[in-house]
Amino acid sequence: MTVRRLAHFSLSQLRPVLEDAGWDVECGDALSAEVTDAHGHFRLTVDKSGRILLKFTTMMNHSPGKVIHTNGRTYALQSESFDITHVATTIASISEFDQALSDMMSLALPAS
Repeated sequence: MTVRRLAHFSLSQLRPVLEDAGWDVECGDALSAEVTDAHGHFRLTVDKSGRILLKFTTMMNHSPGKVIHTNGRTYALQSESFDITHVATTIASISEFDQALSDMMSLALPAS
């Protein structure tokens, strides 16, 4: 998924905003942040050109586990299914970030 570059700004301005909202943030050449809530797991990447990628992962199916004994060994098996949604955009300035992130998170959530 590609989006065009619009700006060049400091990512350090975004760090406290995200941390105050409960995100775990790493900031280097790009900003990476993660948060898990009742809906699922969000992973956010922002680069200095204003490109934003949000990856949302939610569990769709969680089957009961089972224990299998074979060849003298015991194995525990469990199956899980996940849905992954990617949302991308570009912002031209830091002032657009809050609205863009809010929109992206809303778009990533499954329709009720």
